[in-house]
Amino acid sequence: MLLYFDKLIFYPIRRCREANRKRVPMLKLSLNPIVCDSDRAGSTLAHYDMTSPKRPDLTVGISTTYTRVSRALTSILAPSPGVEYLMVIQAPGDWEFPQELSDIANRPDVRVSIQSATGVANSRNAVIAEARGHIIWFADDDLHYDTSLFQRIITAMNKHPDCQAITFPSHNADGRPRKRFPSKFEYLTLFSAGKYATFEIAVRTDSLRQSEVRFDARFGAGAEYPFGDEYIFLADLLHLGGQIGHVPMTGACHPDVSSAFRDFSNRSETERRVFTRVFGRWIGLLVYPAFKLRKLIRKTQSALRAPHK
Repeated sequence: MLLYFDKLIFYPIRRCREANRKRVPMLKLSLNPIVCDSDRAGSTLAHYDMTSPKRPDLTVGISTTYTRVSRALTSILAPSPGVEYLMVIQAPGDWEFPQELSDIANRPDVRVSIQSATGVANSRNAVIAEARGHIIWFADDDLHYDTSLFQRIITAMNKHPDCQAITFPSHNADGRPRKRFPSKFEYLTLFSAGKYATFEIAVRTDSLRQSEVRFDARFGAGAEYPFGDEYIFLADLLHLGGQIGHVPMTGACHPDVSSAFRDFSNRSETERRVFTRVFGRWIGLLVYPAFKLRKLIRKTQSALRAPHK
């Protein structure tokens, strides 16, 4: 009976979304080189030729704050061919580089950008503006991974050239998947894109810049609405007709609790804002209570399946 109500609620919404998506034009990619806006990036950025064969394959974009620099430095691994590290640090104007950061910033594959703006969405947008790689992977400052992940990301992008972005699973410190992820490749929809964290997303740099899709600075850690920025980001790509593919490969380990699972005083308000931002005002107001009911249904189903003591 619970499963019946679940399908009853979401089937017409899915059909409405599928019908609308057929009328959305696909992203048109231009071959013109992109000139980055250094003011939006929050630091001085030299112009470079986006068509140069010397561009890295992958930019690992690490977002952090000045209070977490020591921790973030552990995310910079040994040099890897075709990979650059771009660390965006949000810091006050009078902050000075610690020596350990100065030492690693001297590496040719490492760049550091200081940003006065706050909020992780602004930091991710600085990564988009300043990345030199053909692909961007949005990393956090507390992830555990090795350099083999870089090649998996590059290989997955090459295997799915129709995708402007890919997503992939991460796991917790105990090795369990962070969420219930698909076991095979599939294209994302507005209903499946909401489960991914930013560090489970990689994008094509040029395609993303030309689409003008950016992270909404009103959402995410450090903003008025403290989560949902990555869902809105993926939804905006989908609204433009972009393809996003889930790739069932091994991602990074994220030992800490994601911001979406923390206890916020404005959680319900943030959830409502996210859904109306993704679906529009009226459909969003319909989808949000359906989403809450679905969570309750699944929680009840899990409790019913659990062995009784």
